[in-house]
Amino acid sequence: MIRAARHPMISLEKLQTAATLVKRAEWRALRTQIALNFRRLCVAMLHRHQPFVHRRLGFAFACFPAVSDSLELYYRGGGEDTLELTLLQSWLERDDAVIDAGANLGVYAIAAAQKLGSEGRVVAIEPSRMLADCIANSARLLGLDAITVLSCCVGERVGDTEFFVANDGRPTCEQSRSVAPEFRQDYQRTSVPMLTFDAVIQAHFAGPVAFIKLDIEGAELLALRGATALLAAPDPPLWLVEINPRALSRFRAAAADVTAFFPSADYDHWLLPHYLHSGARTQPRRGTHTERFDDALFYNLVALPRRGRFAPRASRVRSLLQSS
Repeated sequence: MIRAARHPMISLEKLQTAATLVKRAEWRALRTQIALNFRRLCVAMLHRHQPFVHRRLGFAFACFPAVSDSLELYYRGGGEDTLELTLLQSWLERDDAVIDAGANLGVYAIAAAQKLGSEGRVVAIEPSRMLADCIANSARLLGLDAITVLSCCVGERVGDTEFFVANDGRPTCEQSRSVAPEFRQDYQRTSVPMLTFDAVIQAHFAGPVAFIKLDIEGAELLALRGATALLAAPDPPLWLVEINPRALSRFRAAAADVTAFFPSADYDHWLLPHYLHSGARTQPRRGTHTERFDDALFYNLVALPRRGRFAPRASRVRSLLQSS
């Protein structure tokens, strides 16, 4: 007991937390805490500053201990995107084409590349040079030749744009073309290249794209304005689009402005709410035209195509969402 308390990874505080969870019979929380402490111990004792590979939901991912967000992803084990990655796995078929826009560490791009095989094609779009390098290094470490990394924004035009990159040690998940004034001190203002979806597809894809993830912290509406040809294509993809009302407001946009790009005649809408204000368990639900987007911190919109070559796949994703 004394030896355990002296170890920095098994402190007296952690033991007290575990005892409290046992007393309350909160077994799920206890398992989560044990798994978290085990992963921290693995990093401290085995990996230290060296990249290593770990598995999650059947996919292999690279962890870079020197990158705080990469380390946190490994520590979490599961995560808020578990259902989304399961959906990705259900939807994709070998040799498909995928775009991961706002890739961050490239979780979706890396998972997709493993599902698609050598003939598939994945483009990861990430304006932060540090994160873009992480994706490229992950692809090399995992032997994923299908991934192309573009260090740029996706937006409404081709050119350059202002972008706010998180300072060292700050979370990168809210990097954006616009950040709240009260948090500006946590970011560095930079200029980065910007492409439209239509320009990316013209340059990097010979055929239709099967899956697009779009998560760019409030600038989603601007990116969709640069996807005129893509949205009118005869074979629309499945779209997974983050809807964060607070982030959208920084661009003078609302959730309904985003969903309007996916008319119900062409797409079946599902919403995956995250961090419900009520504390209730997150469950997928069908999106409707009366949706208020006021019961969760953010949502992922799943827009299933009703037409084109990918439409027959929608039934298996719909079944997954209905059973979750």
